[in-house]
Amino acid sequence: MKYLAIDYGTKRIGLAVSREWLAEPLLVVNRVIAIQKLIDVITEERPDALVLGIADGRMVEEARAFAREVVKTLNQPLSIIEVDETLSSVEAQKRMIESGMPRSKRQGAMDHYAAAGFLQDFLDAHKEQ
Repeated sequence: MKYLAIDYGTKRIGLAVSREWLAEPLLVVNRVIAIQKLIDVITEERPDALVLGIADGRMVEEARAFAREVVKTLNQPLSIIEVDETLSSVEAQKRMIESGMPRSKRQGAMDHYAAAGFLQDFLDAHKEQ
């Protein structure tokens, strides 16, 4: 199966895609144009399901509503799998530091790295199934 991960934020949306059993950061989109851009990505990548990162608090319902709107706009069935994305941005930052990525490159939008992180966790957990 192929998955498209969504790291929802009020300003930016991070996207990652699975390539076999490896998660690949794809892109970061501005929230204002995110629905149409996601439709374009889904049309191009043709995932079997969306993997939606869910954290605590008020963002849970916003993220769910956003994913439902994407599927509704797409006008074709696409399942939404919710996964815990708590601390995914912190973990992505940590991995970038450990990899030796310069601070200047770590300063930019990193939401797609966070999406790749929780997508990889999901893939690893489901690899045996």
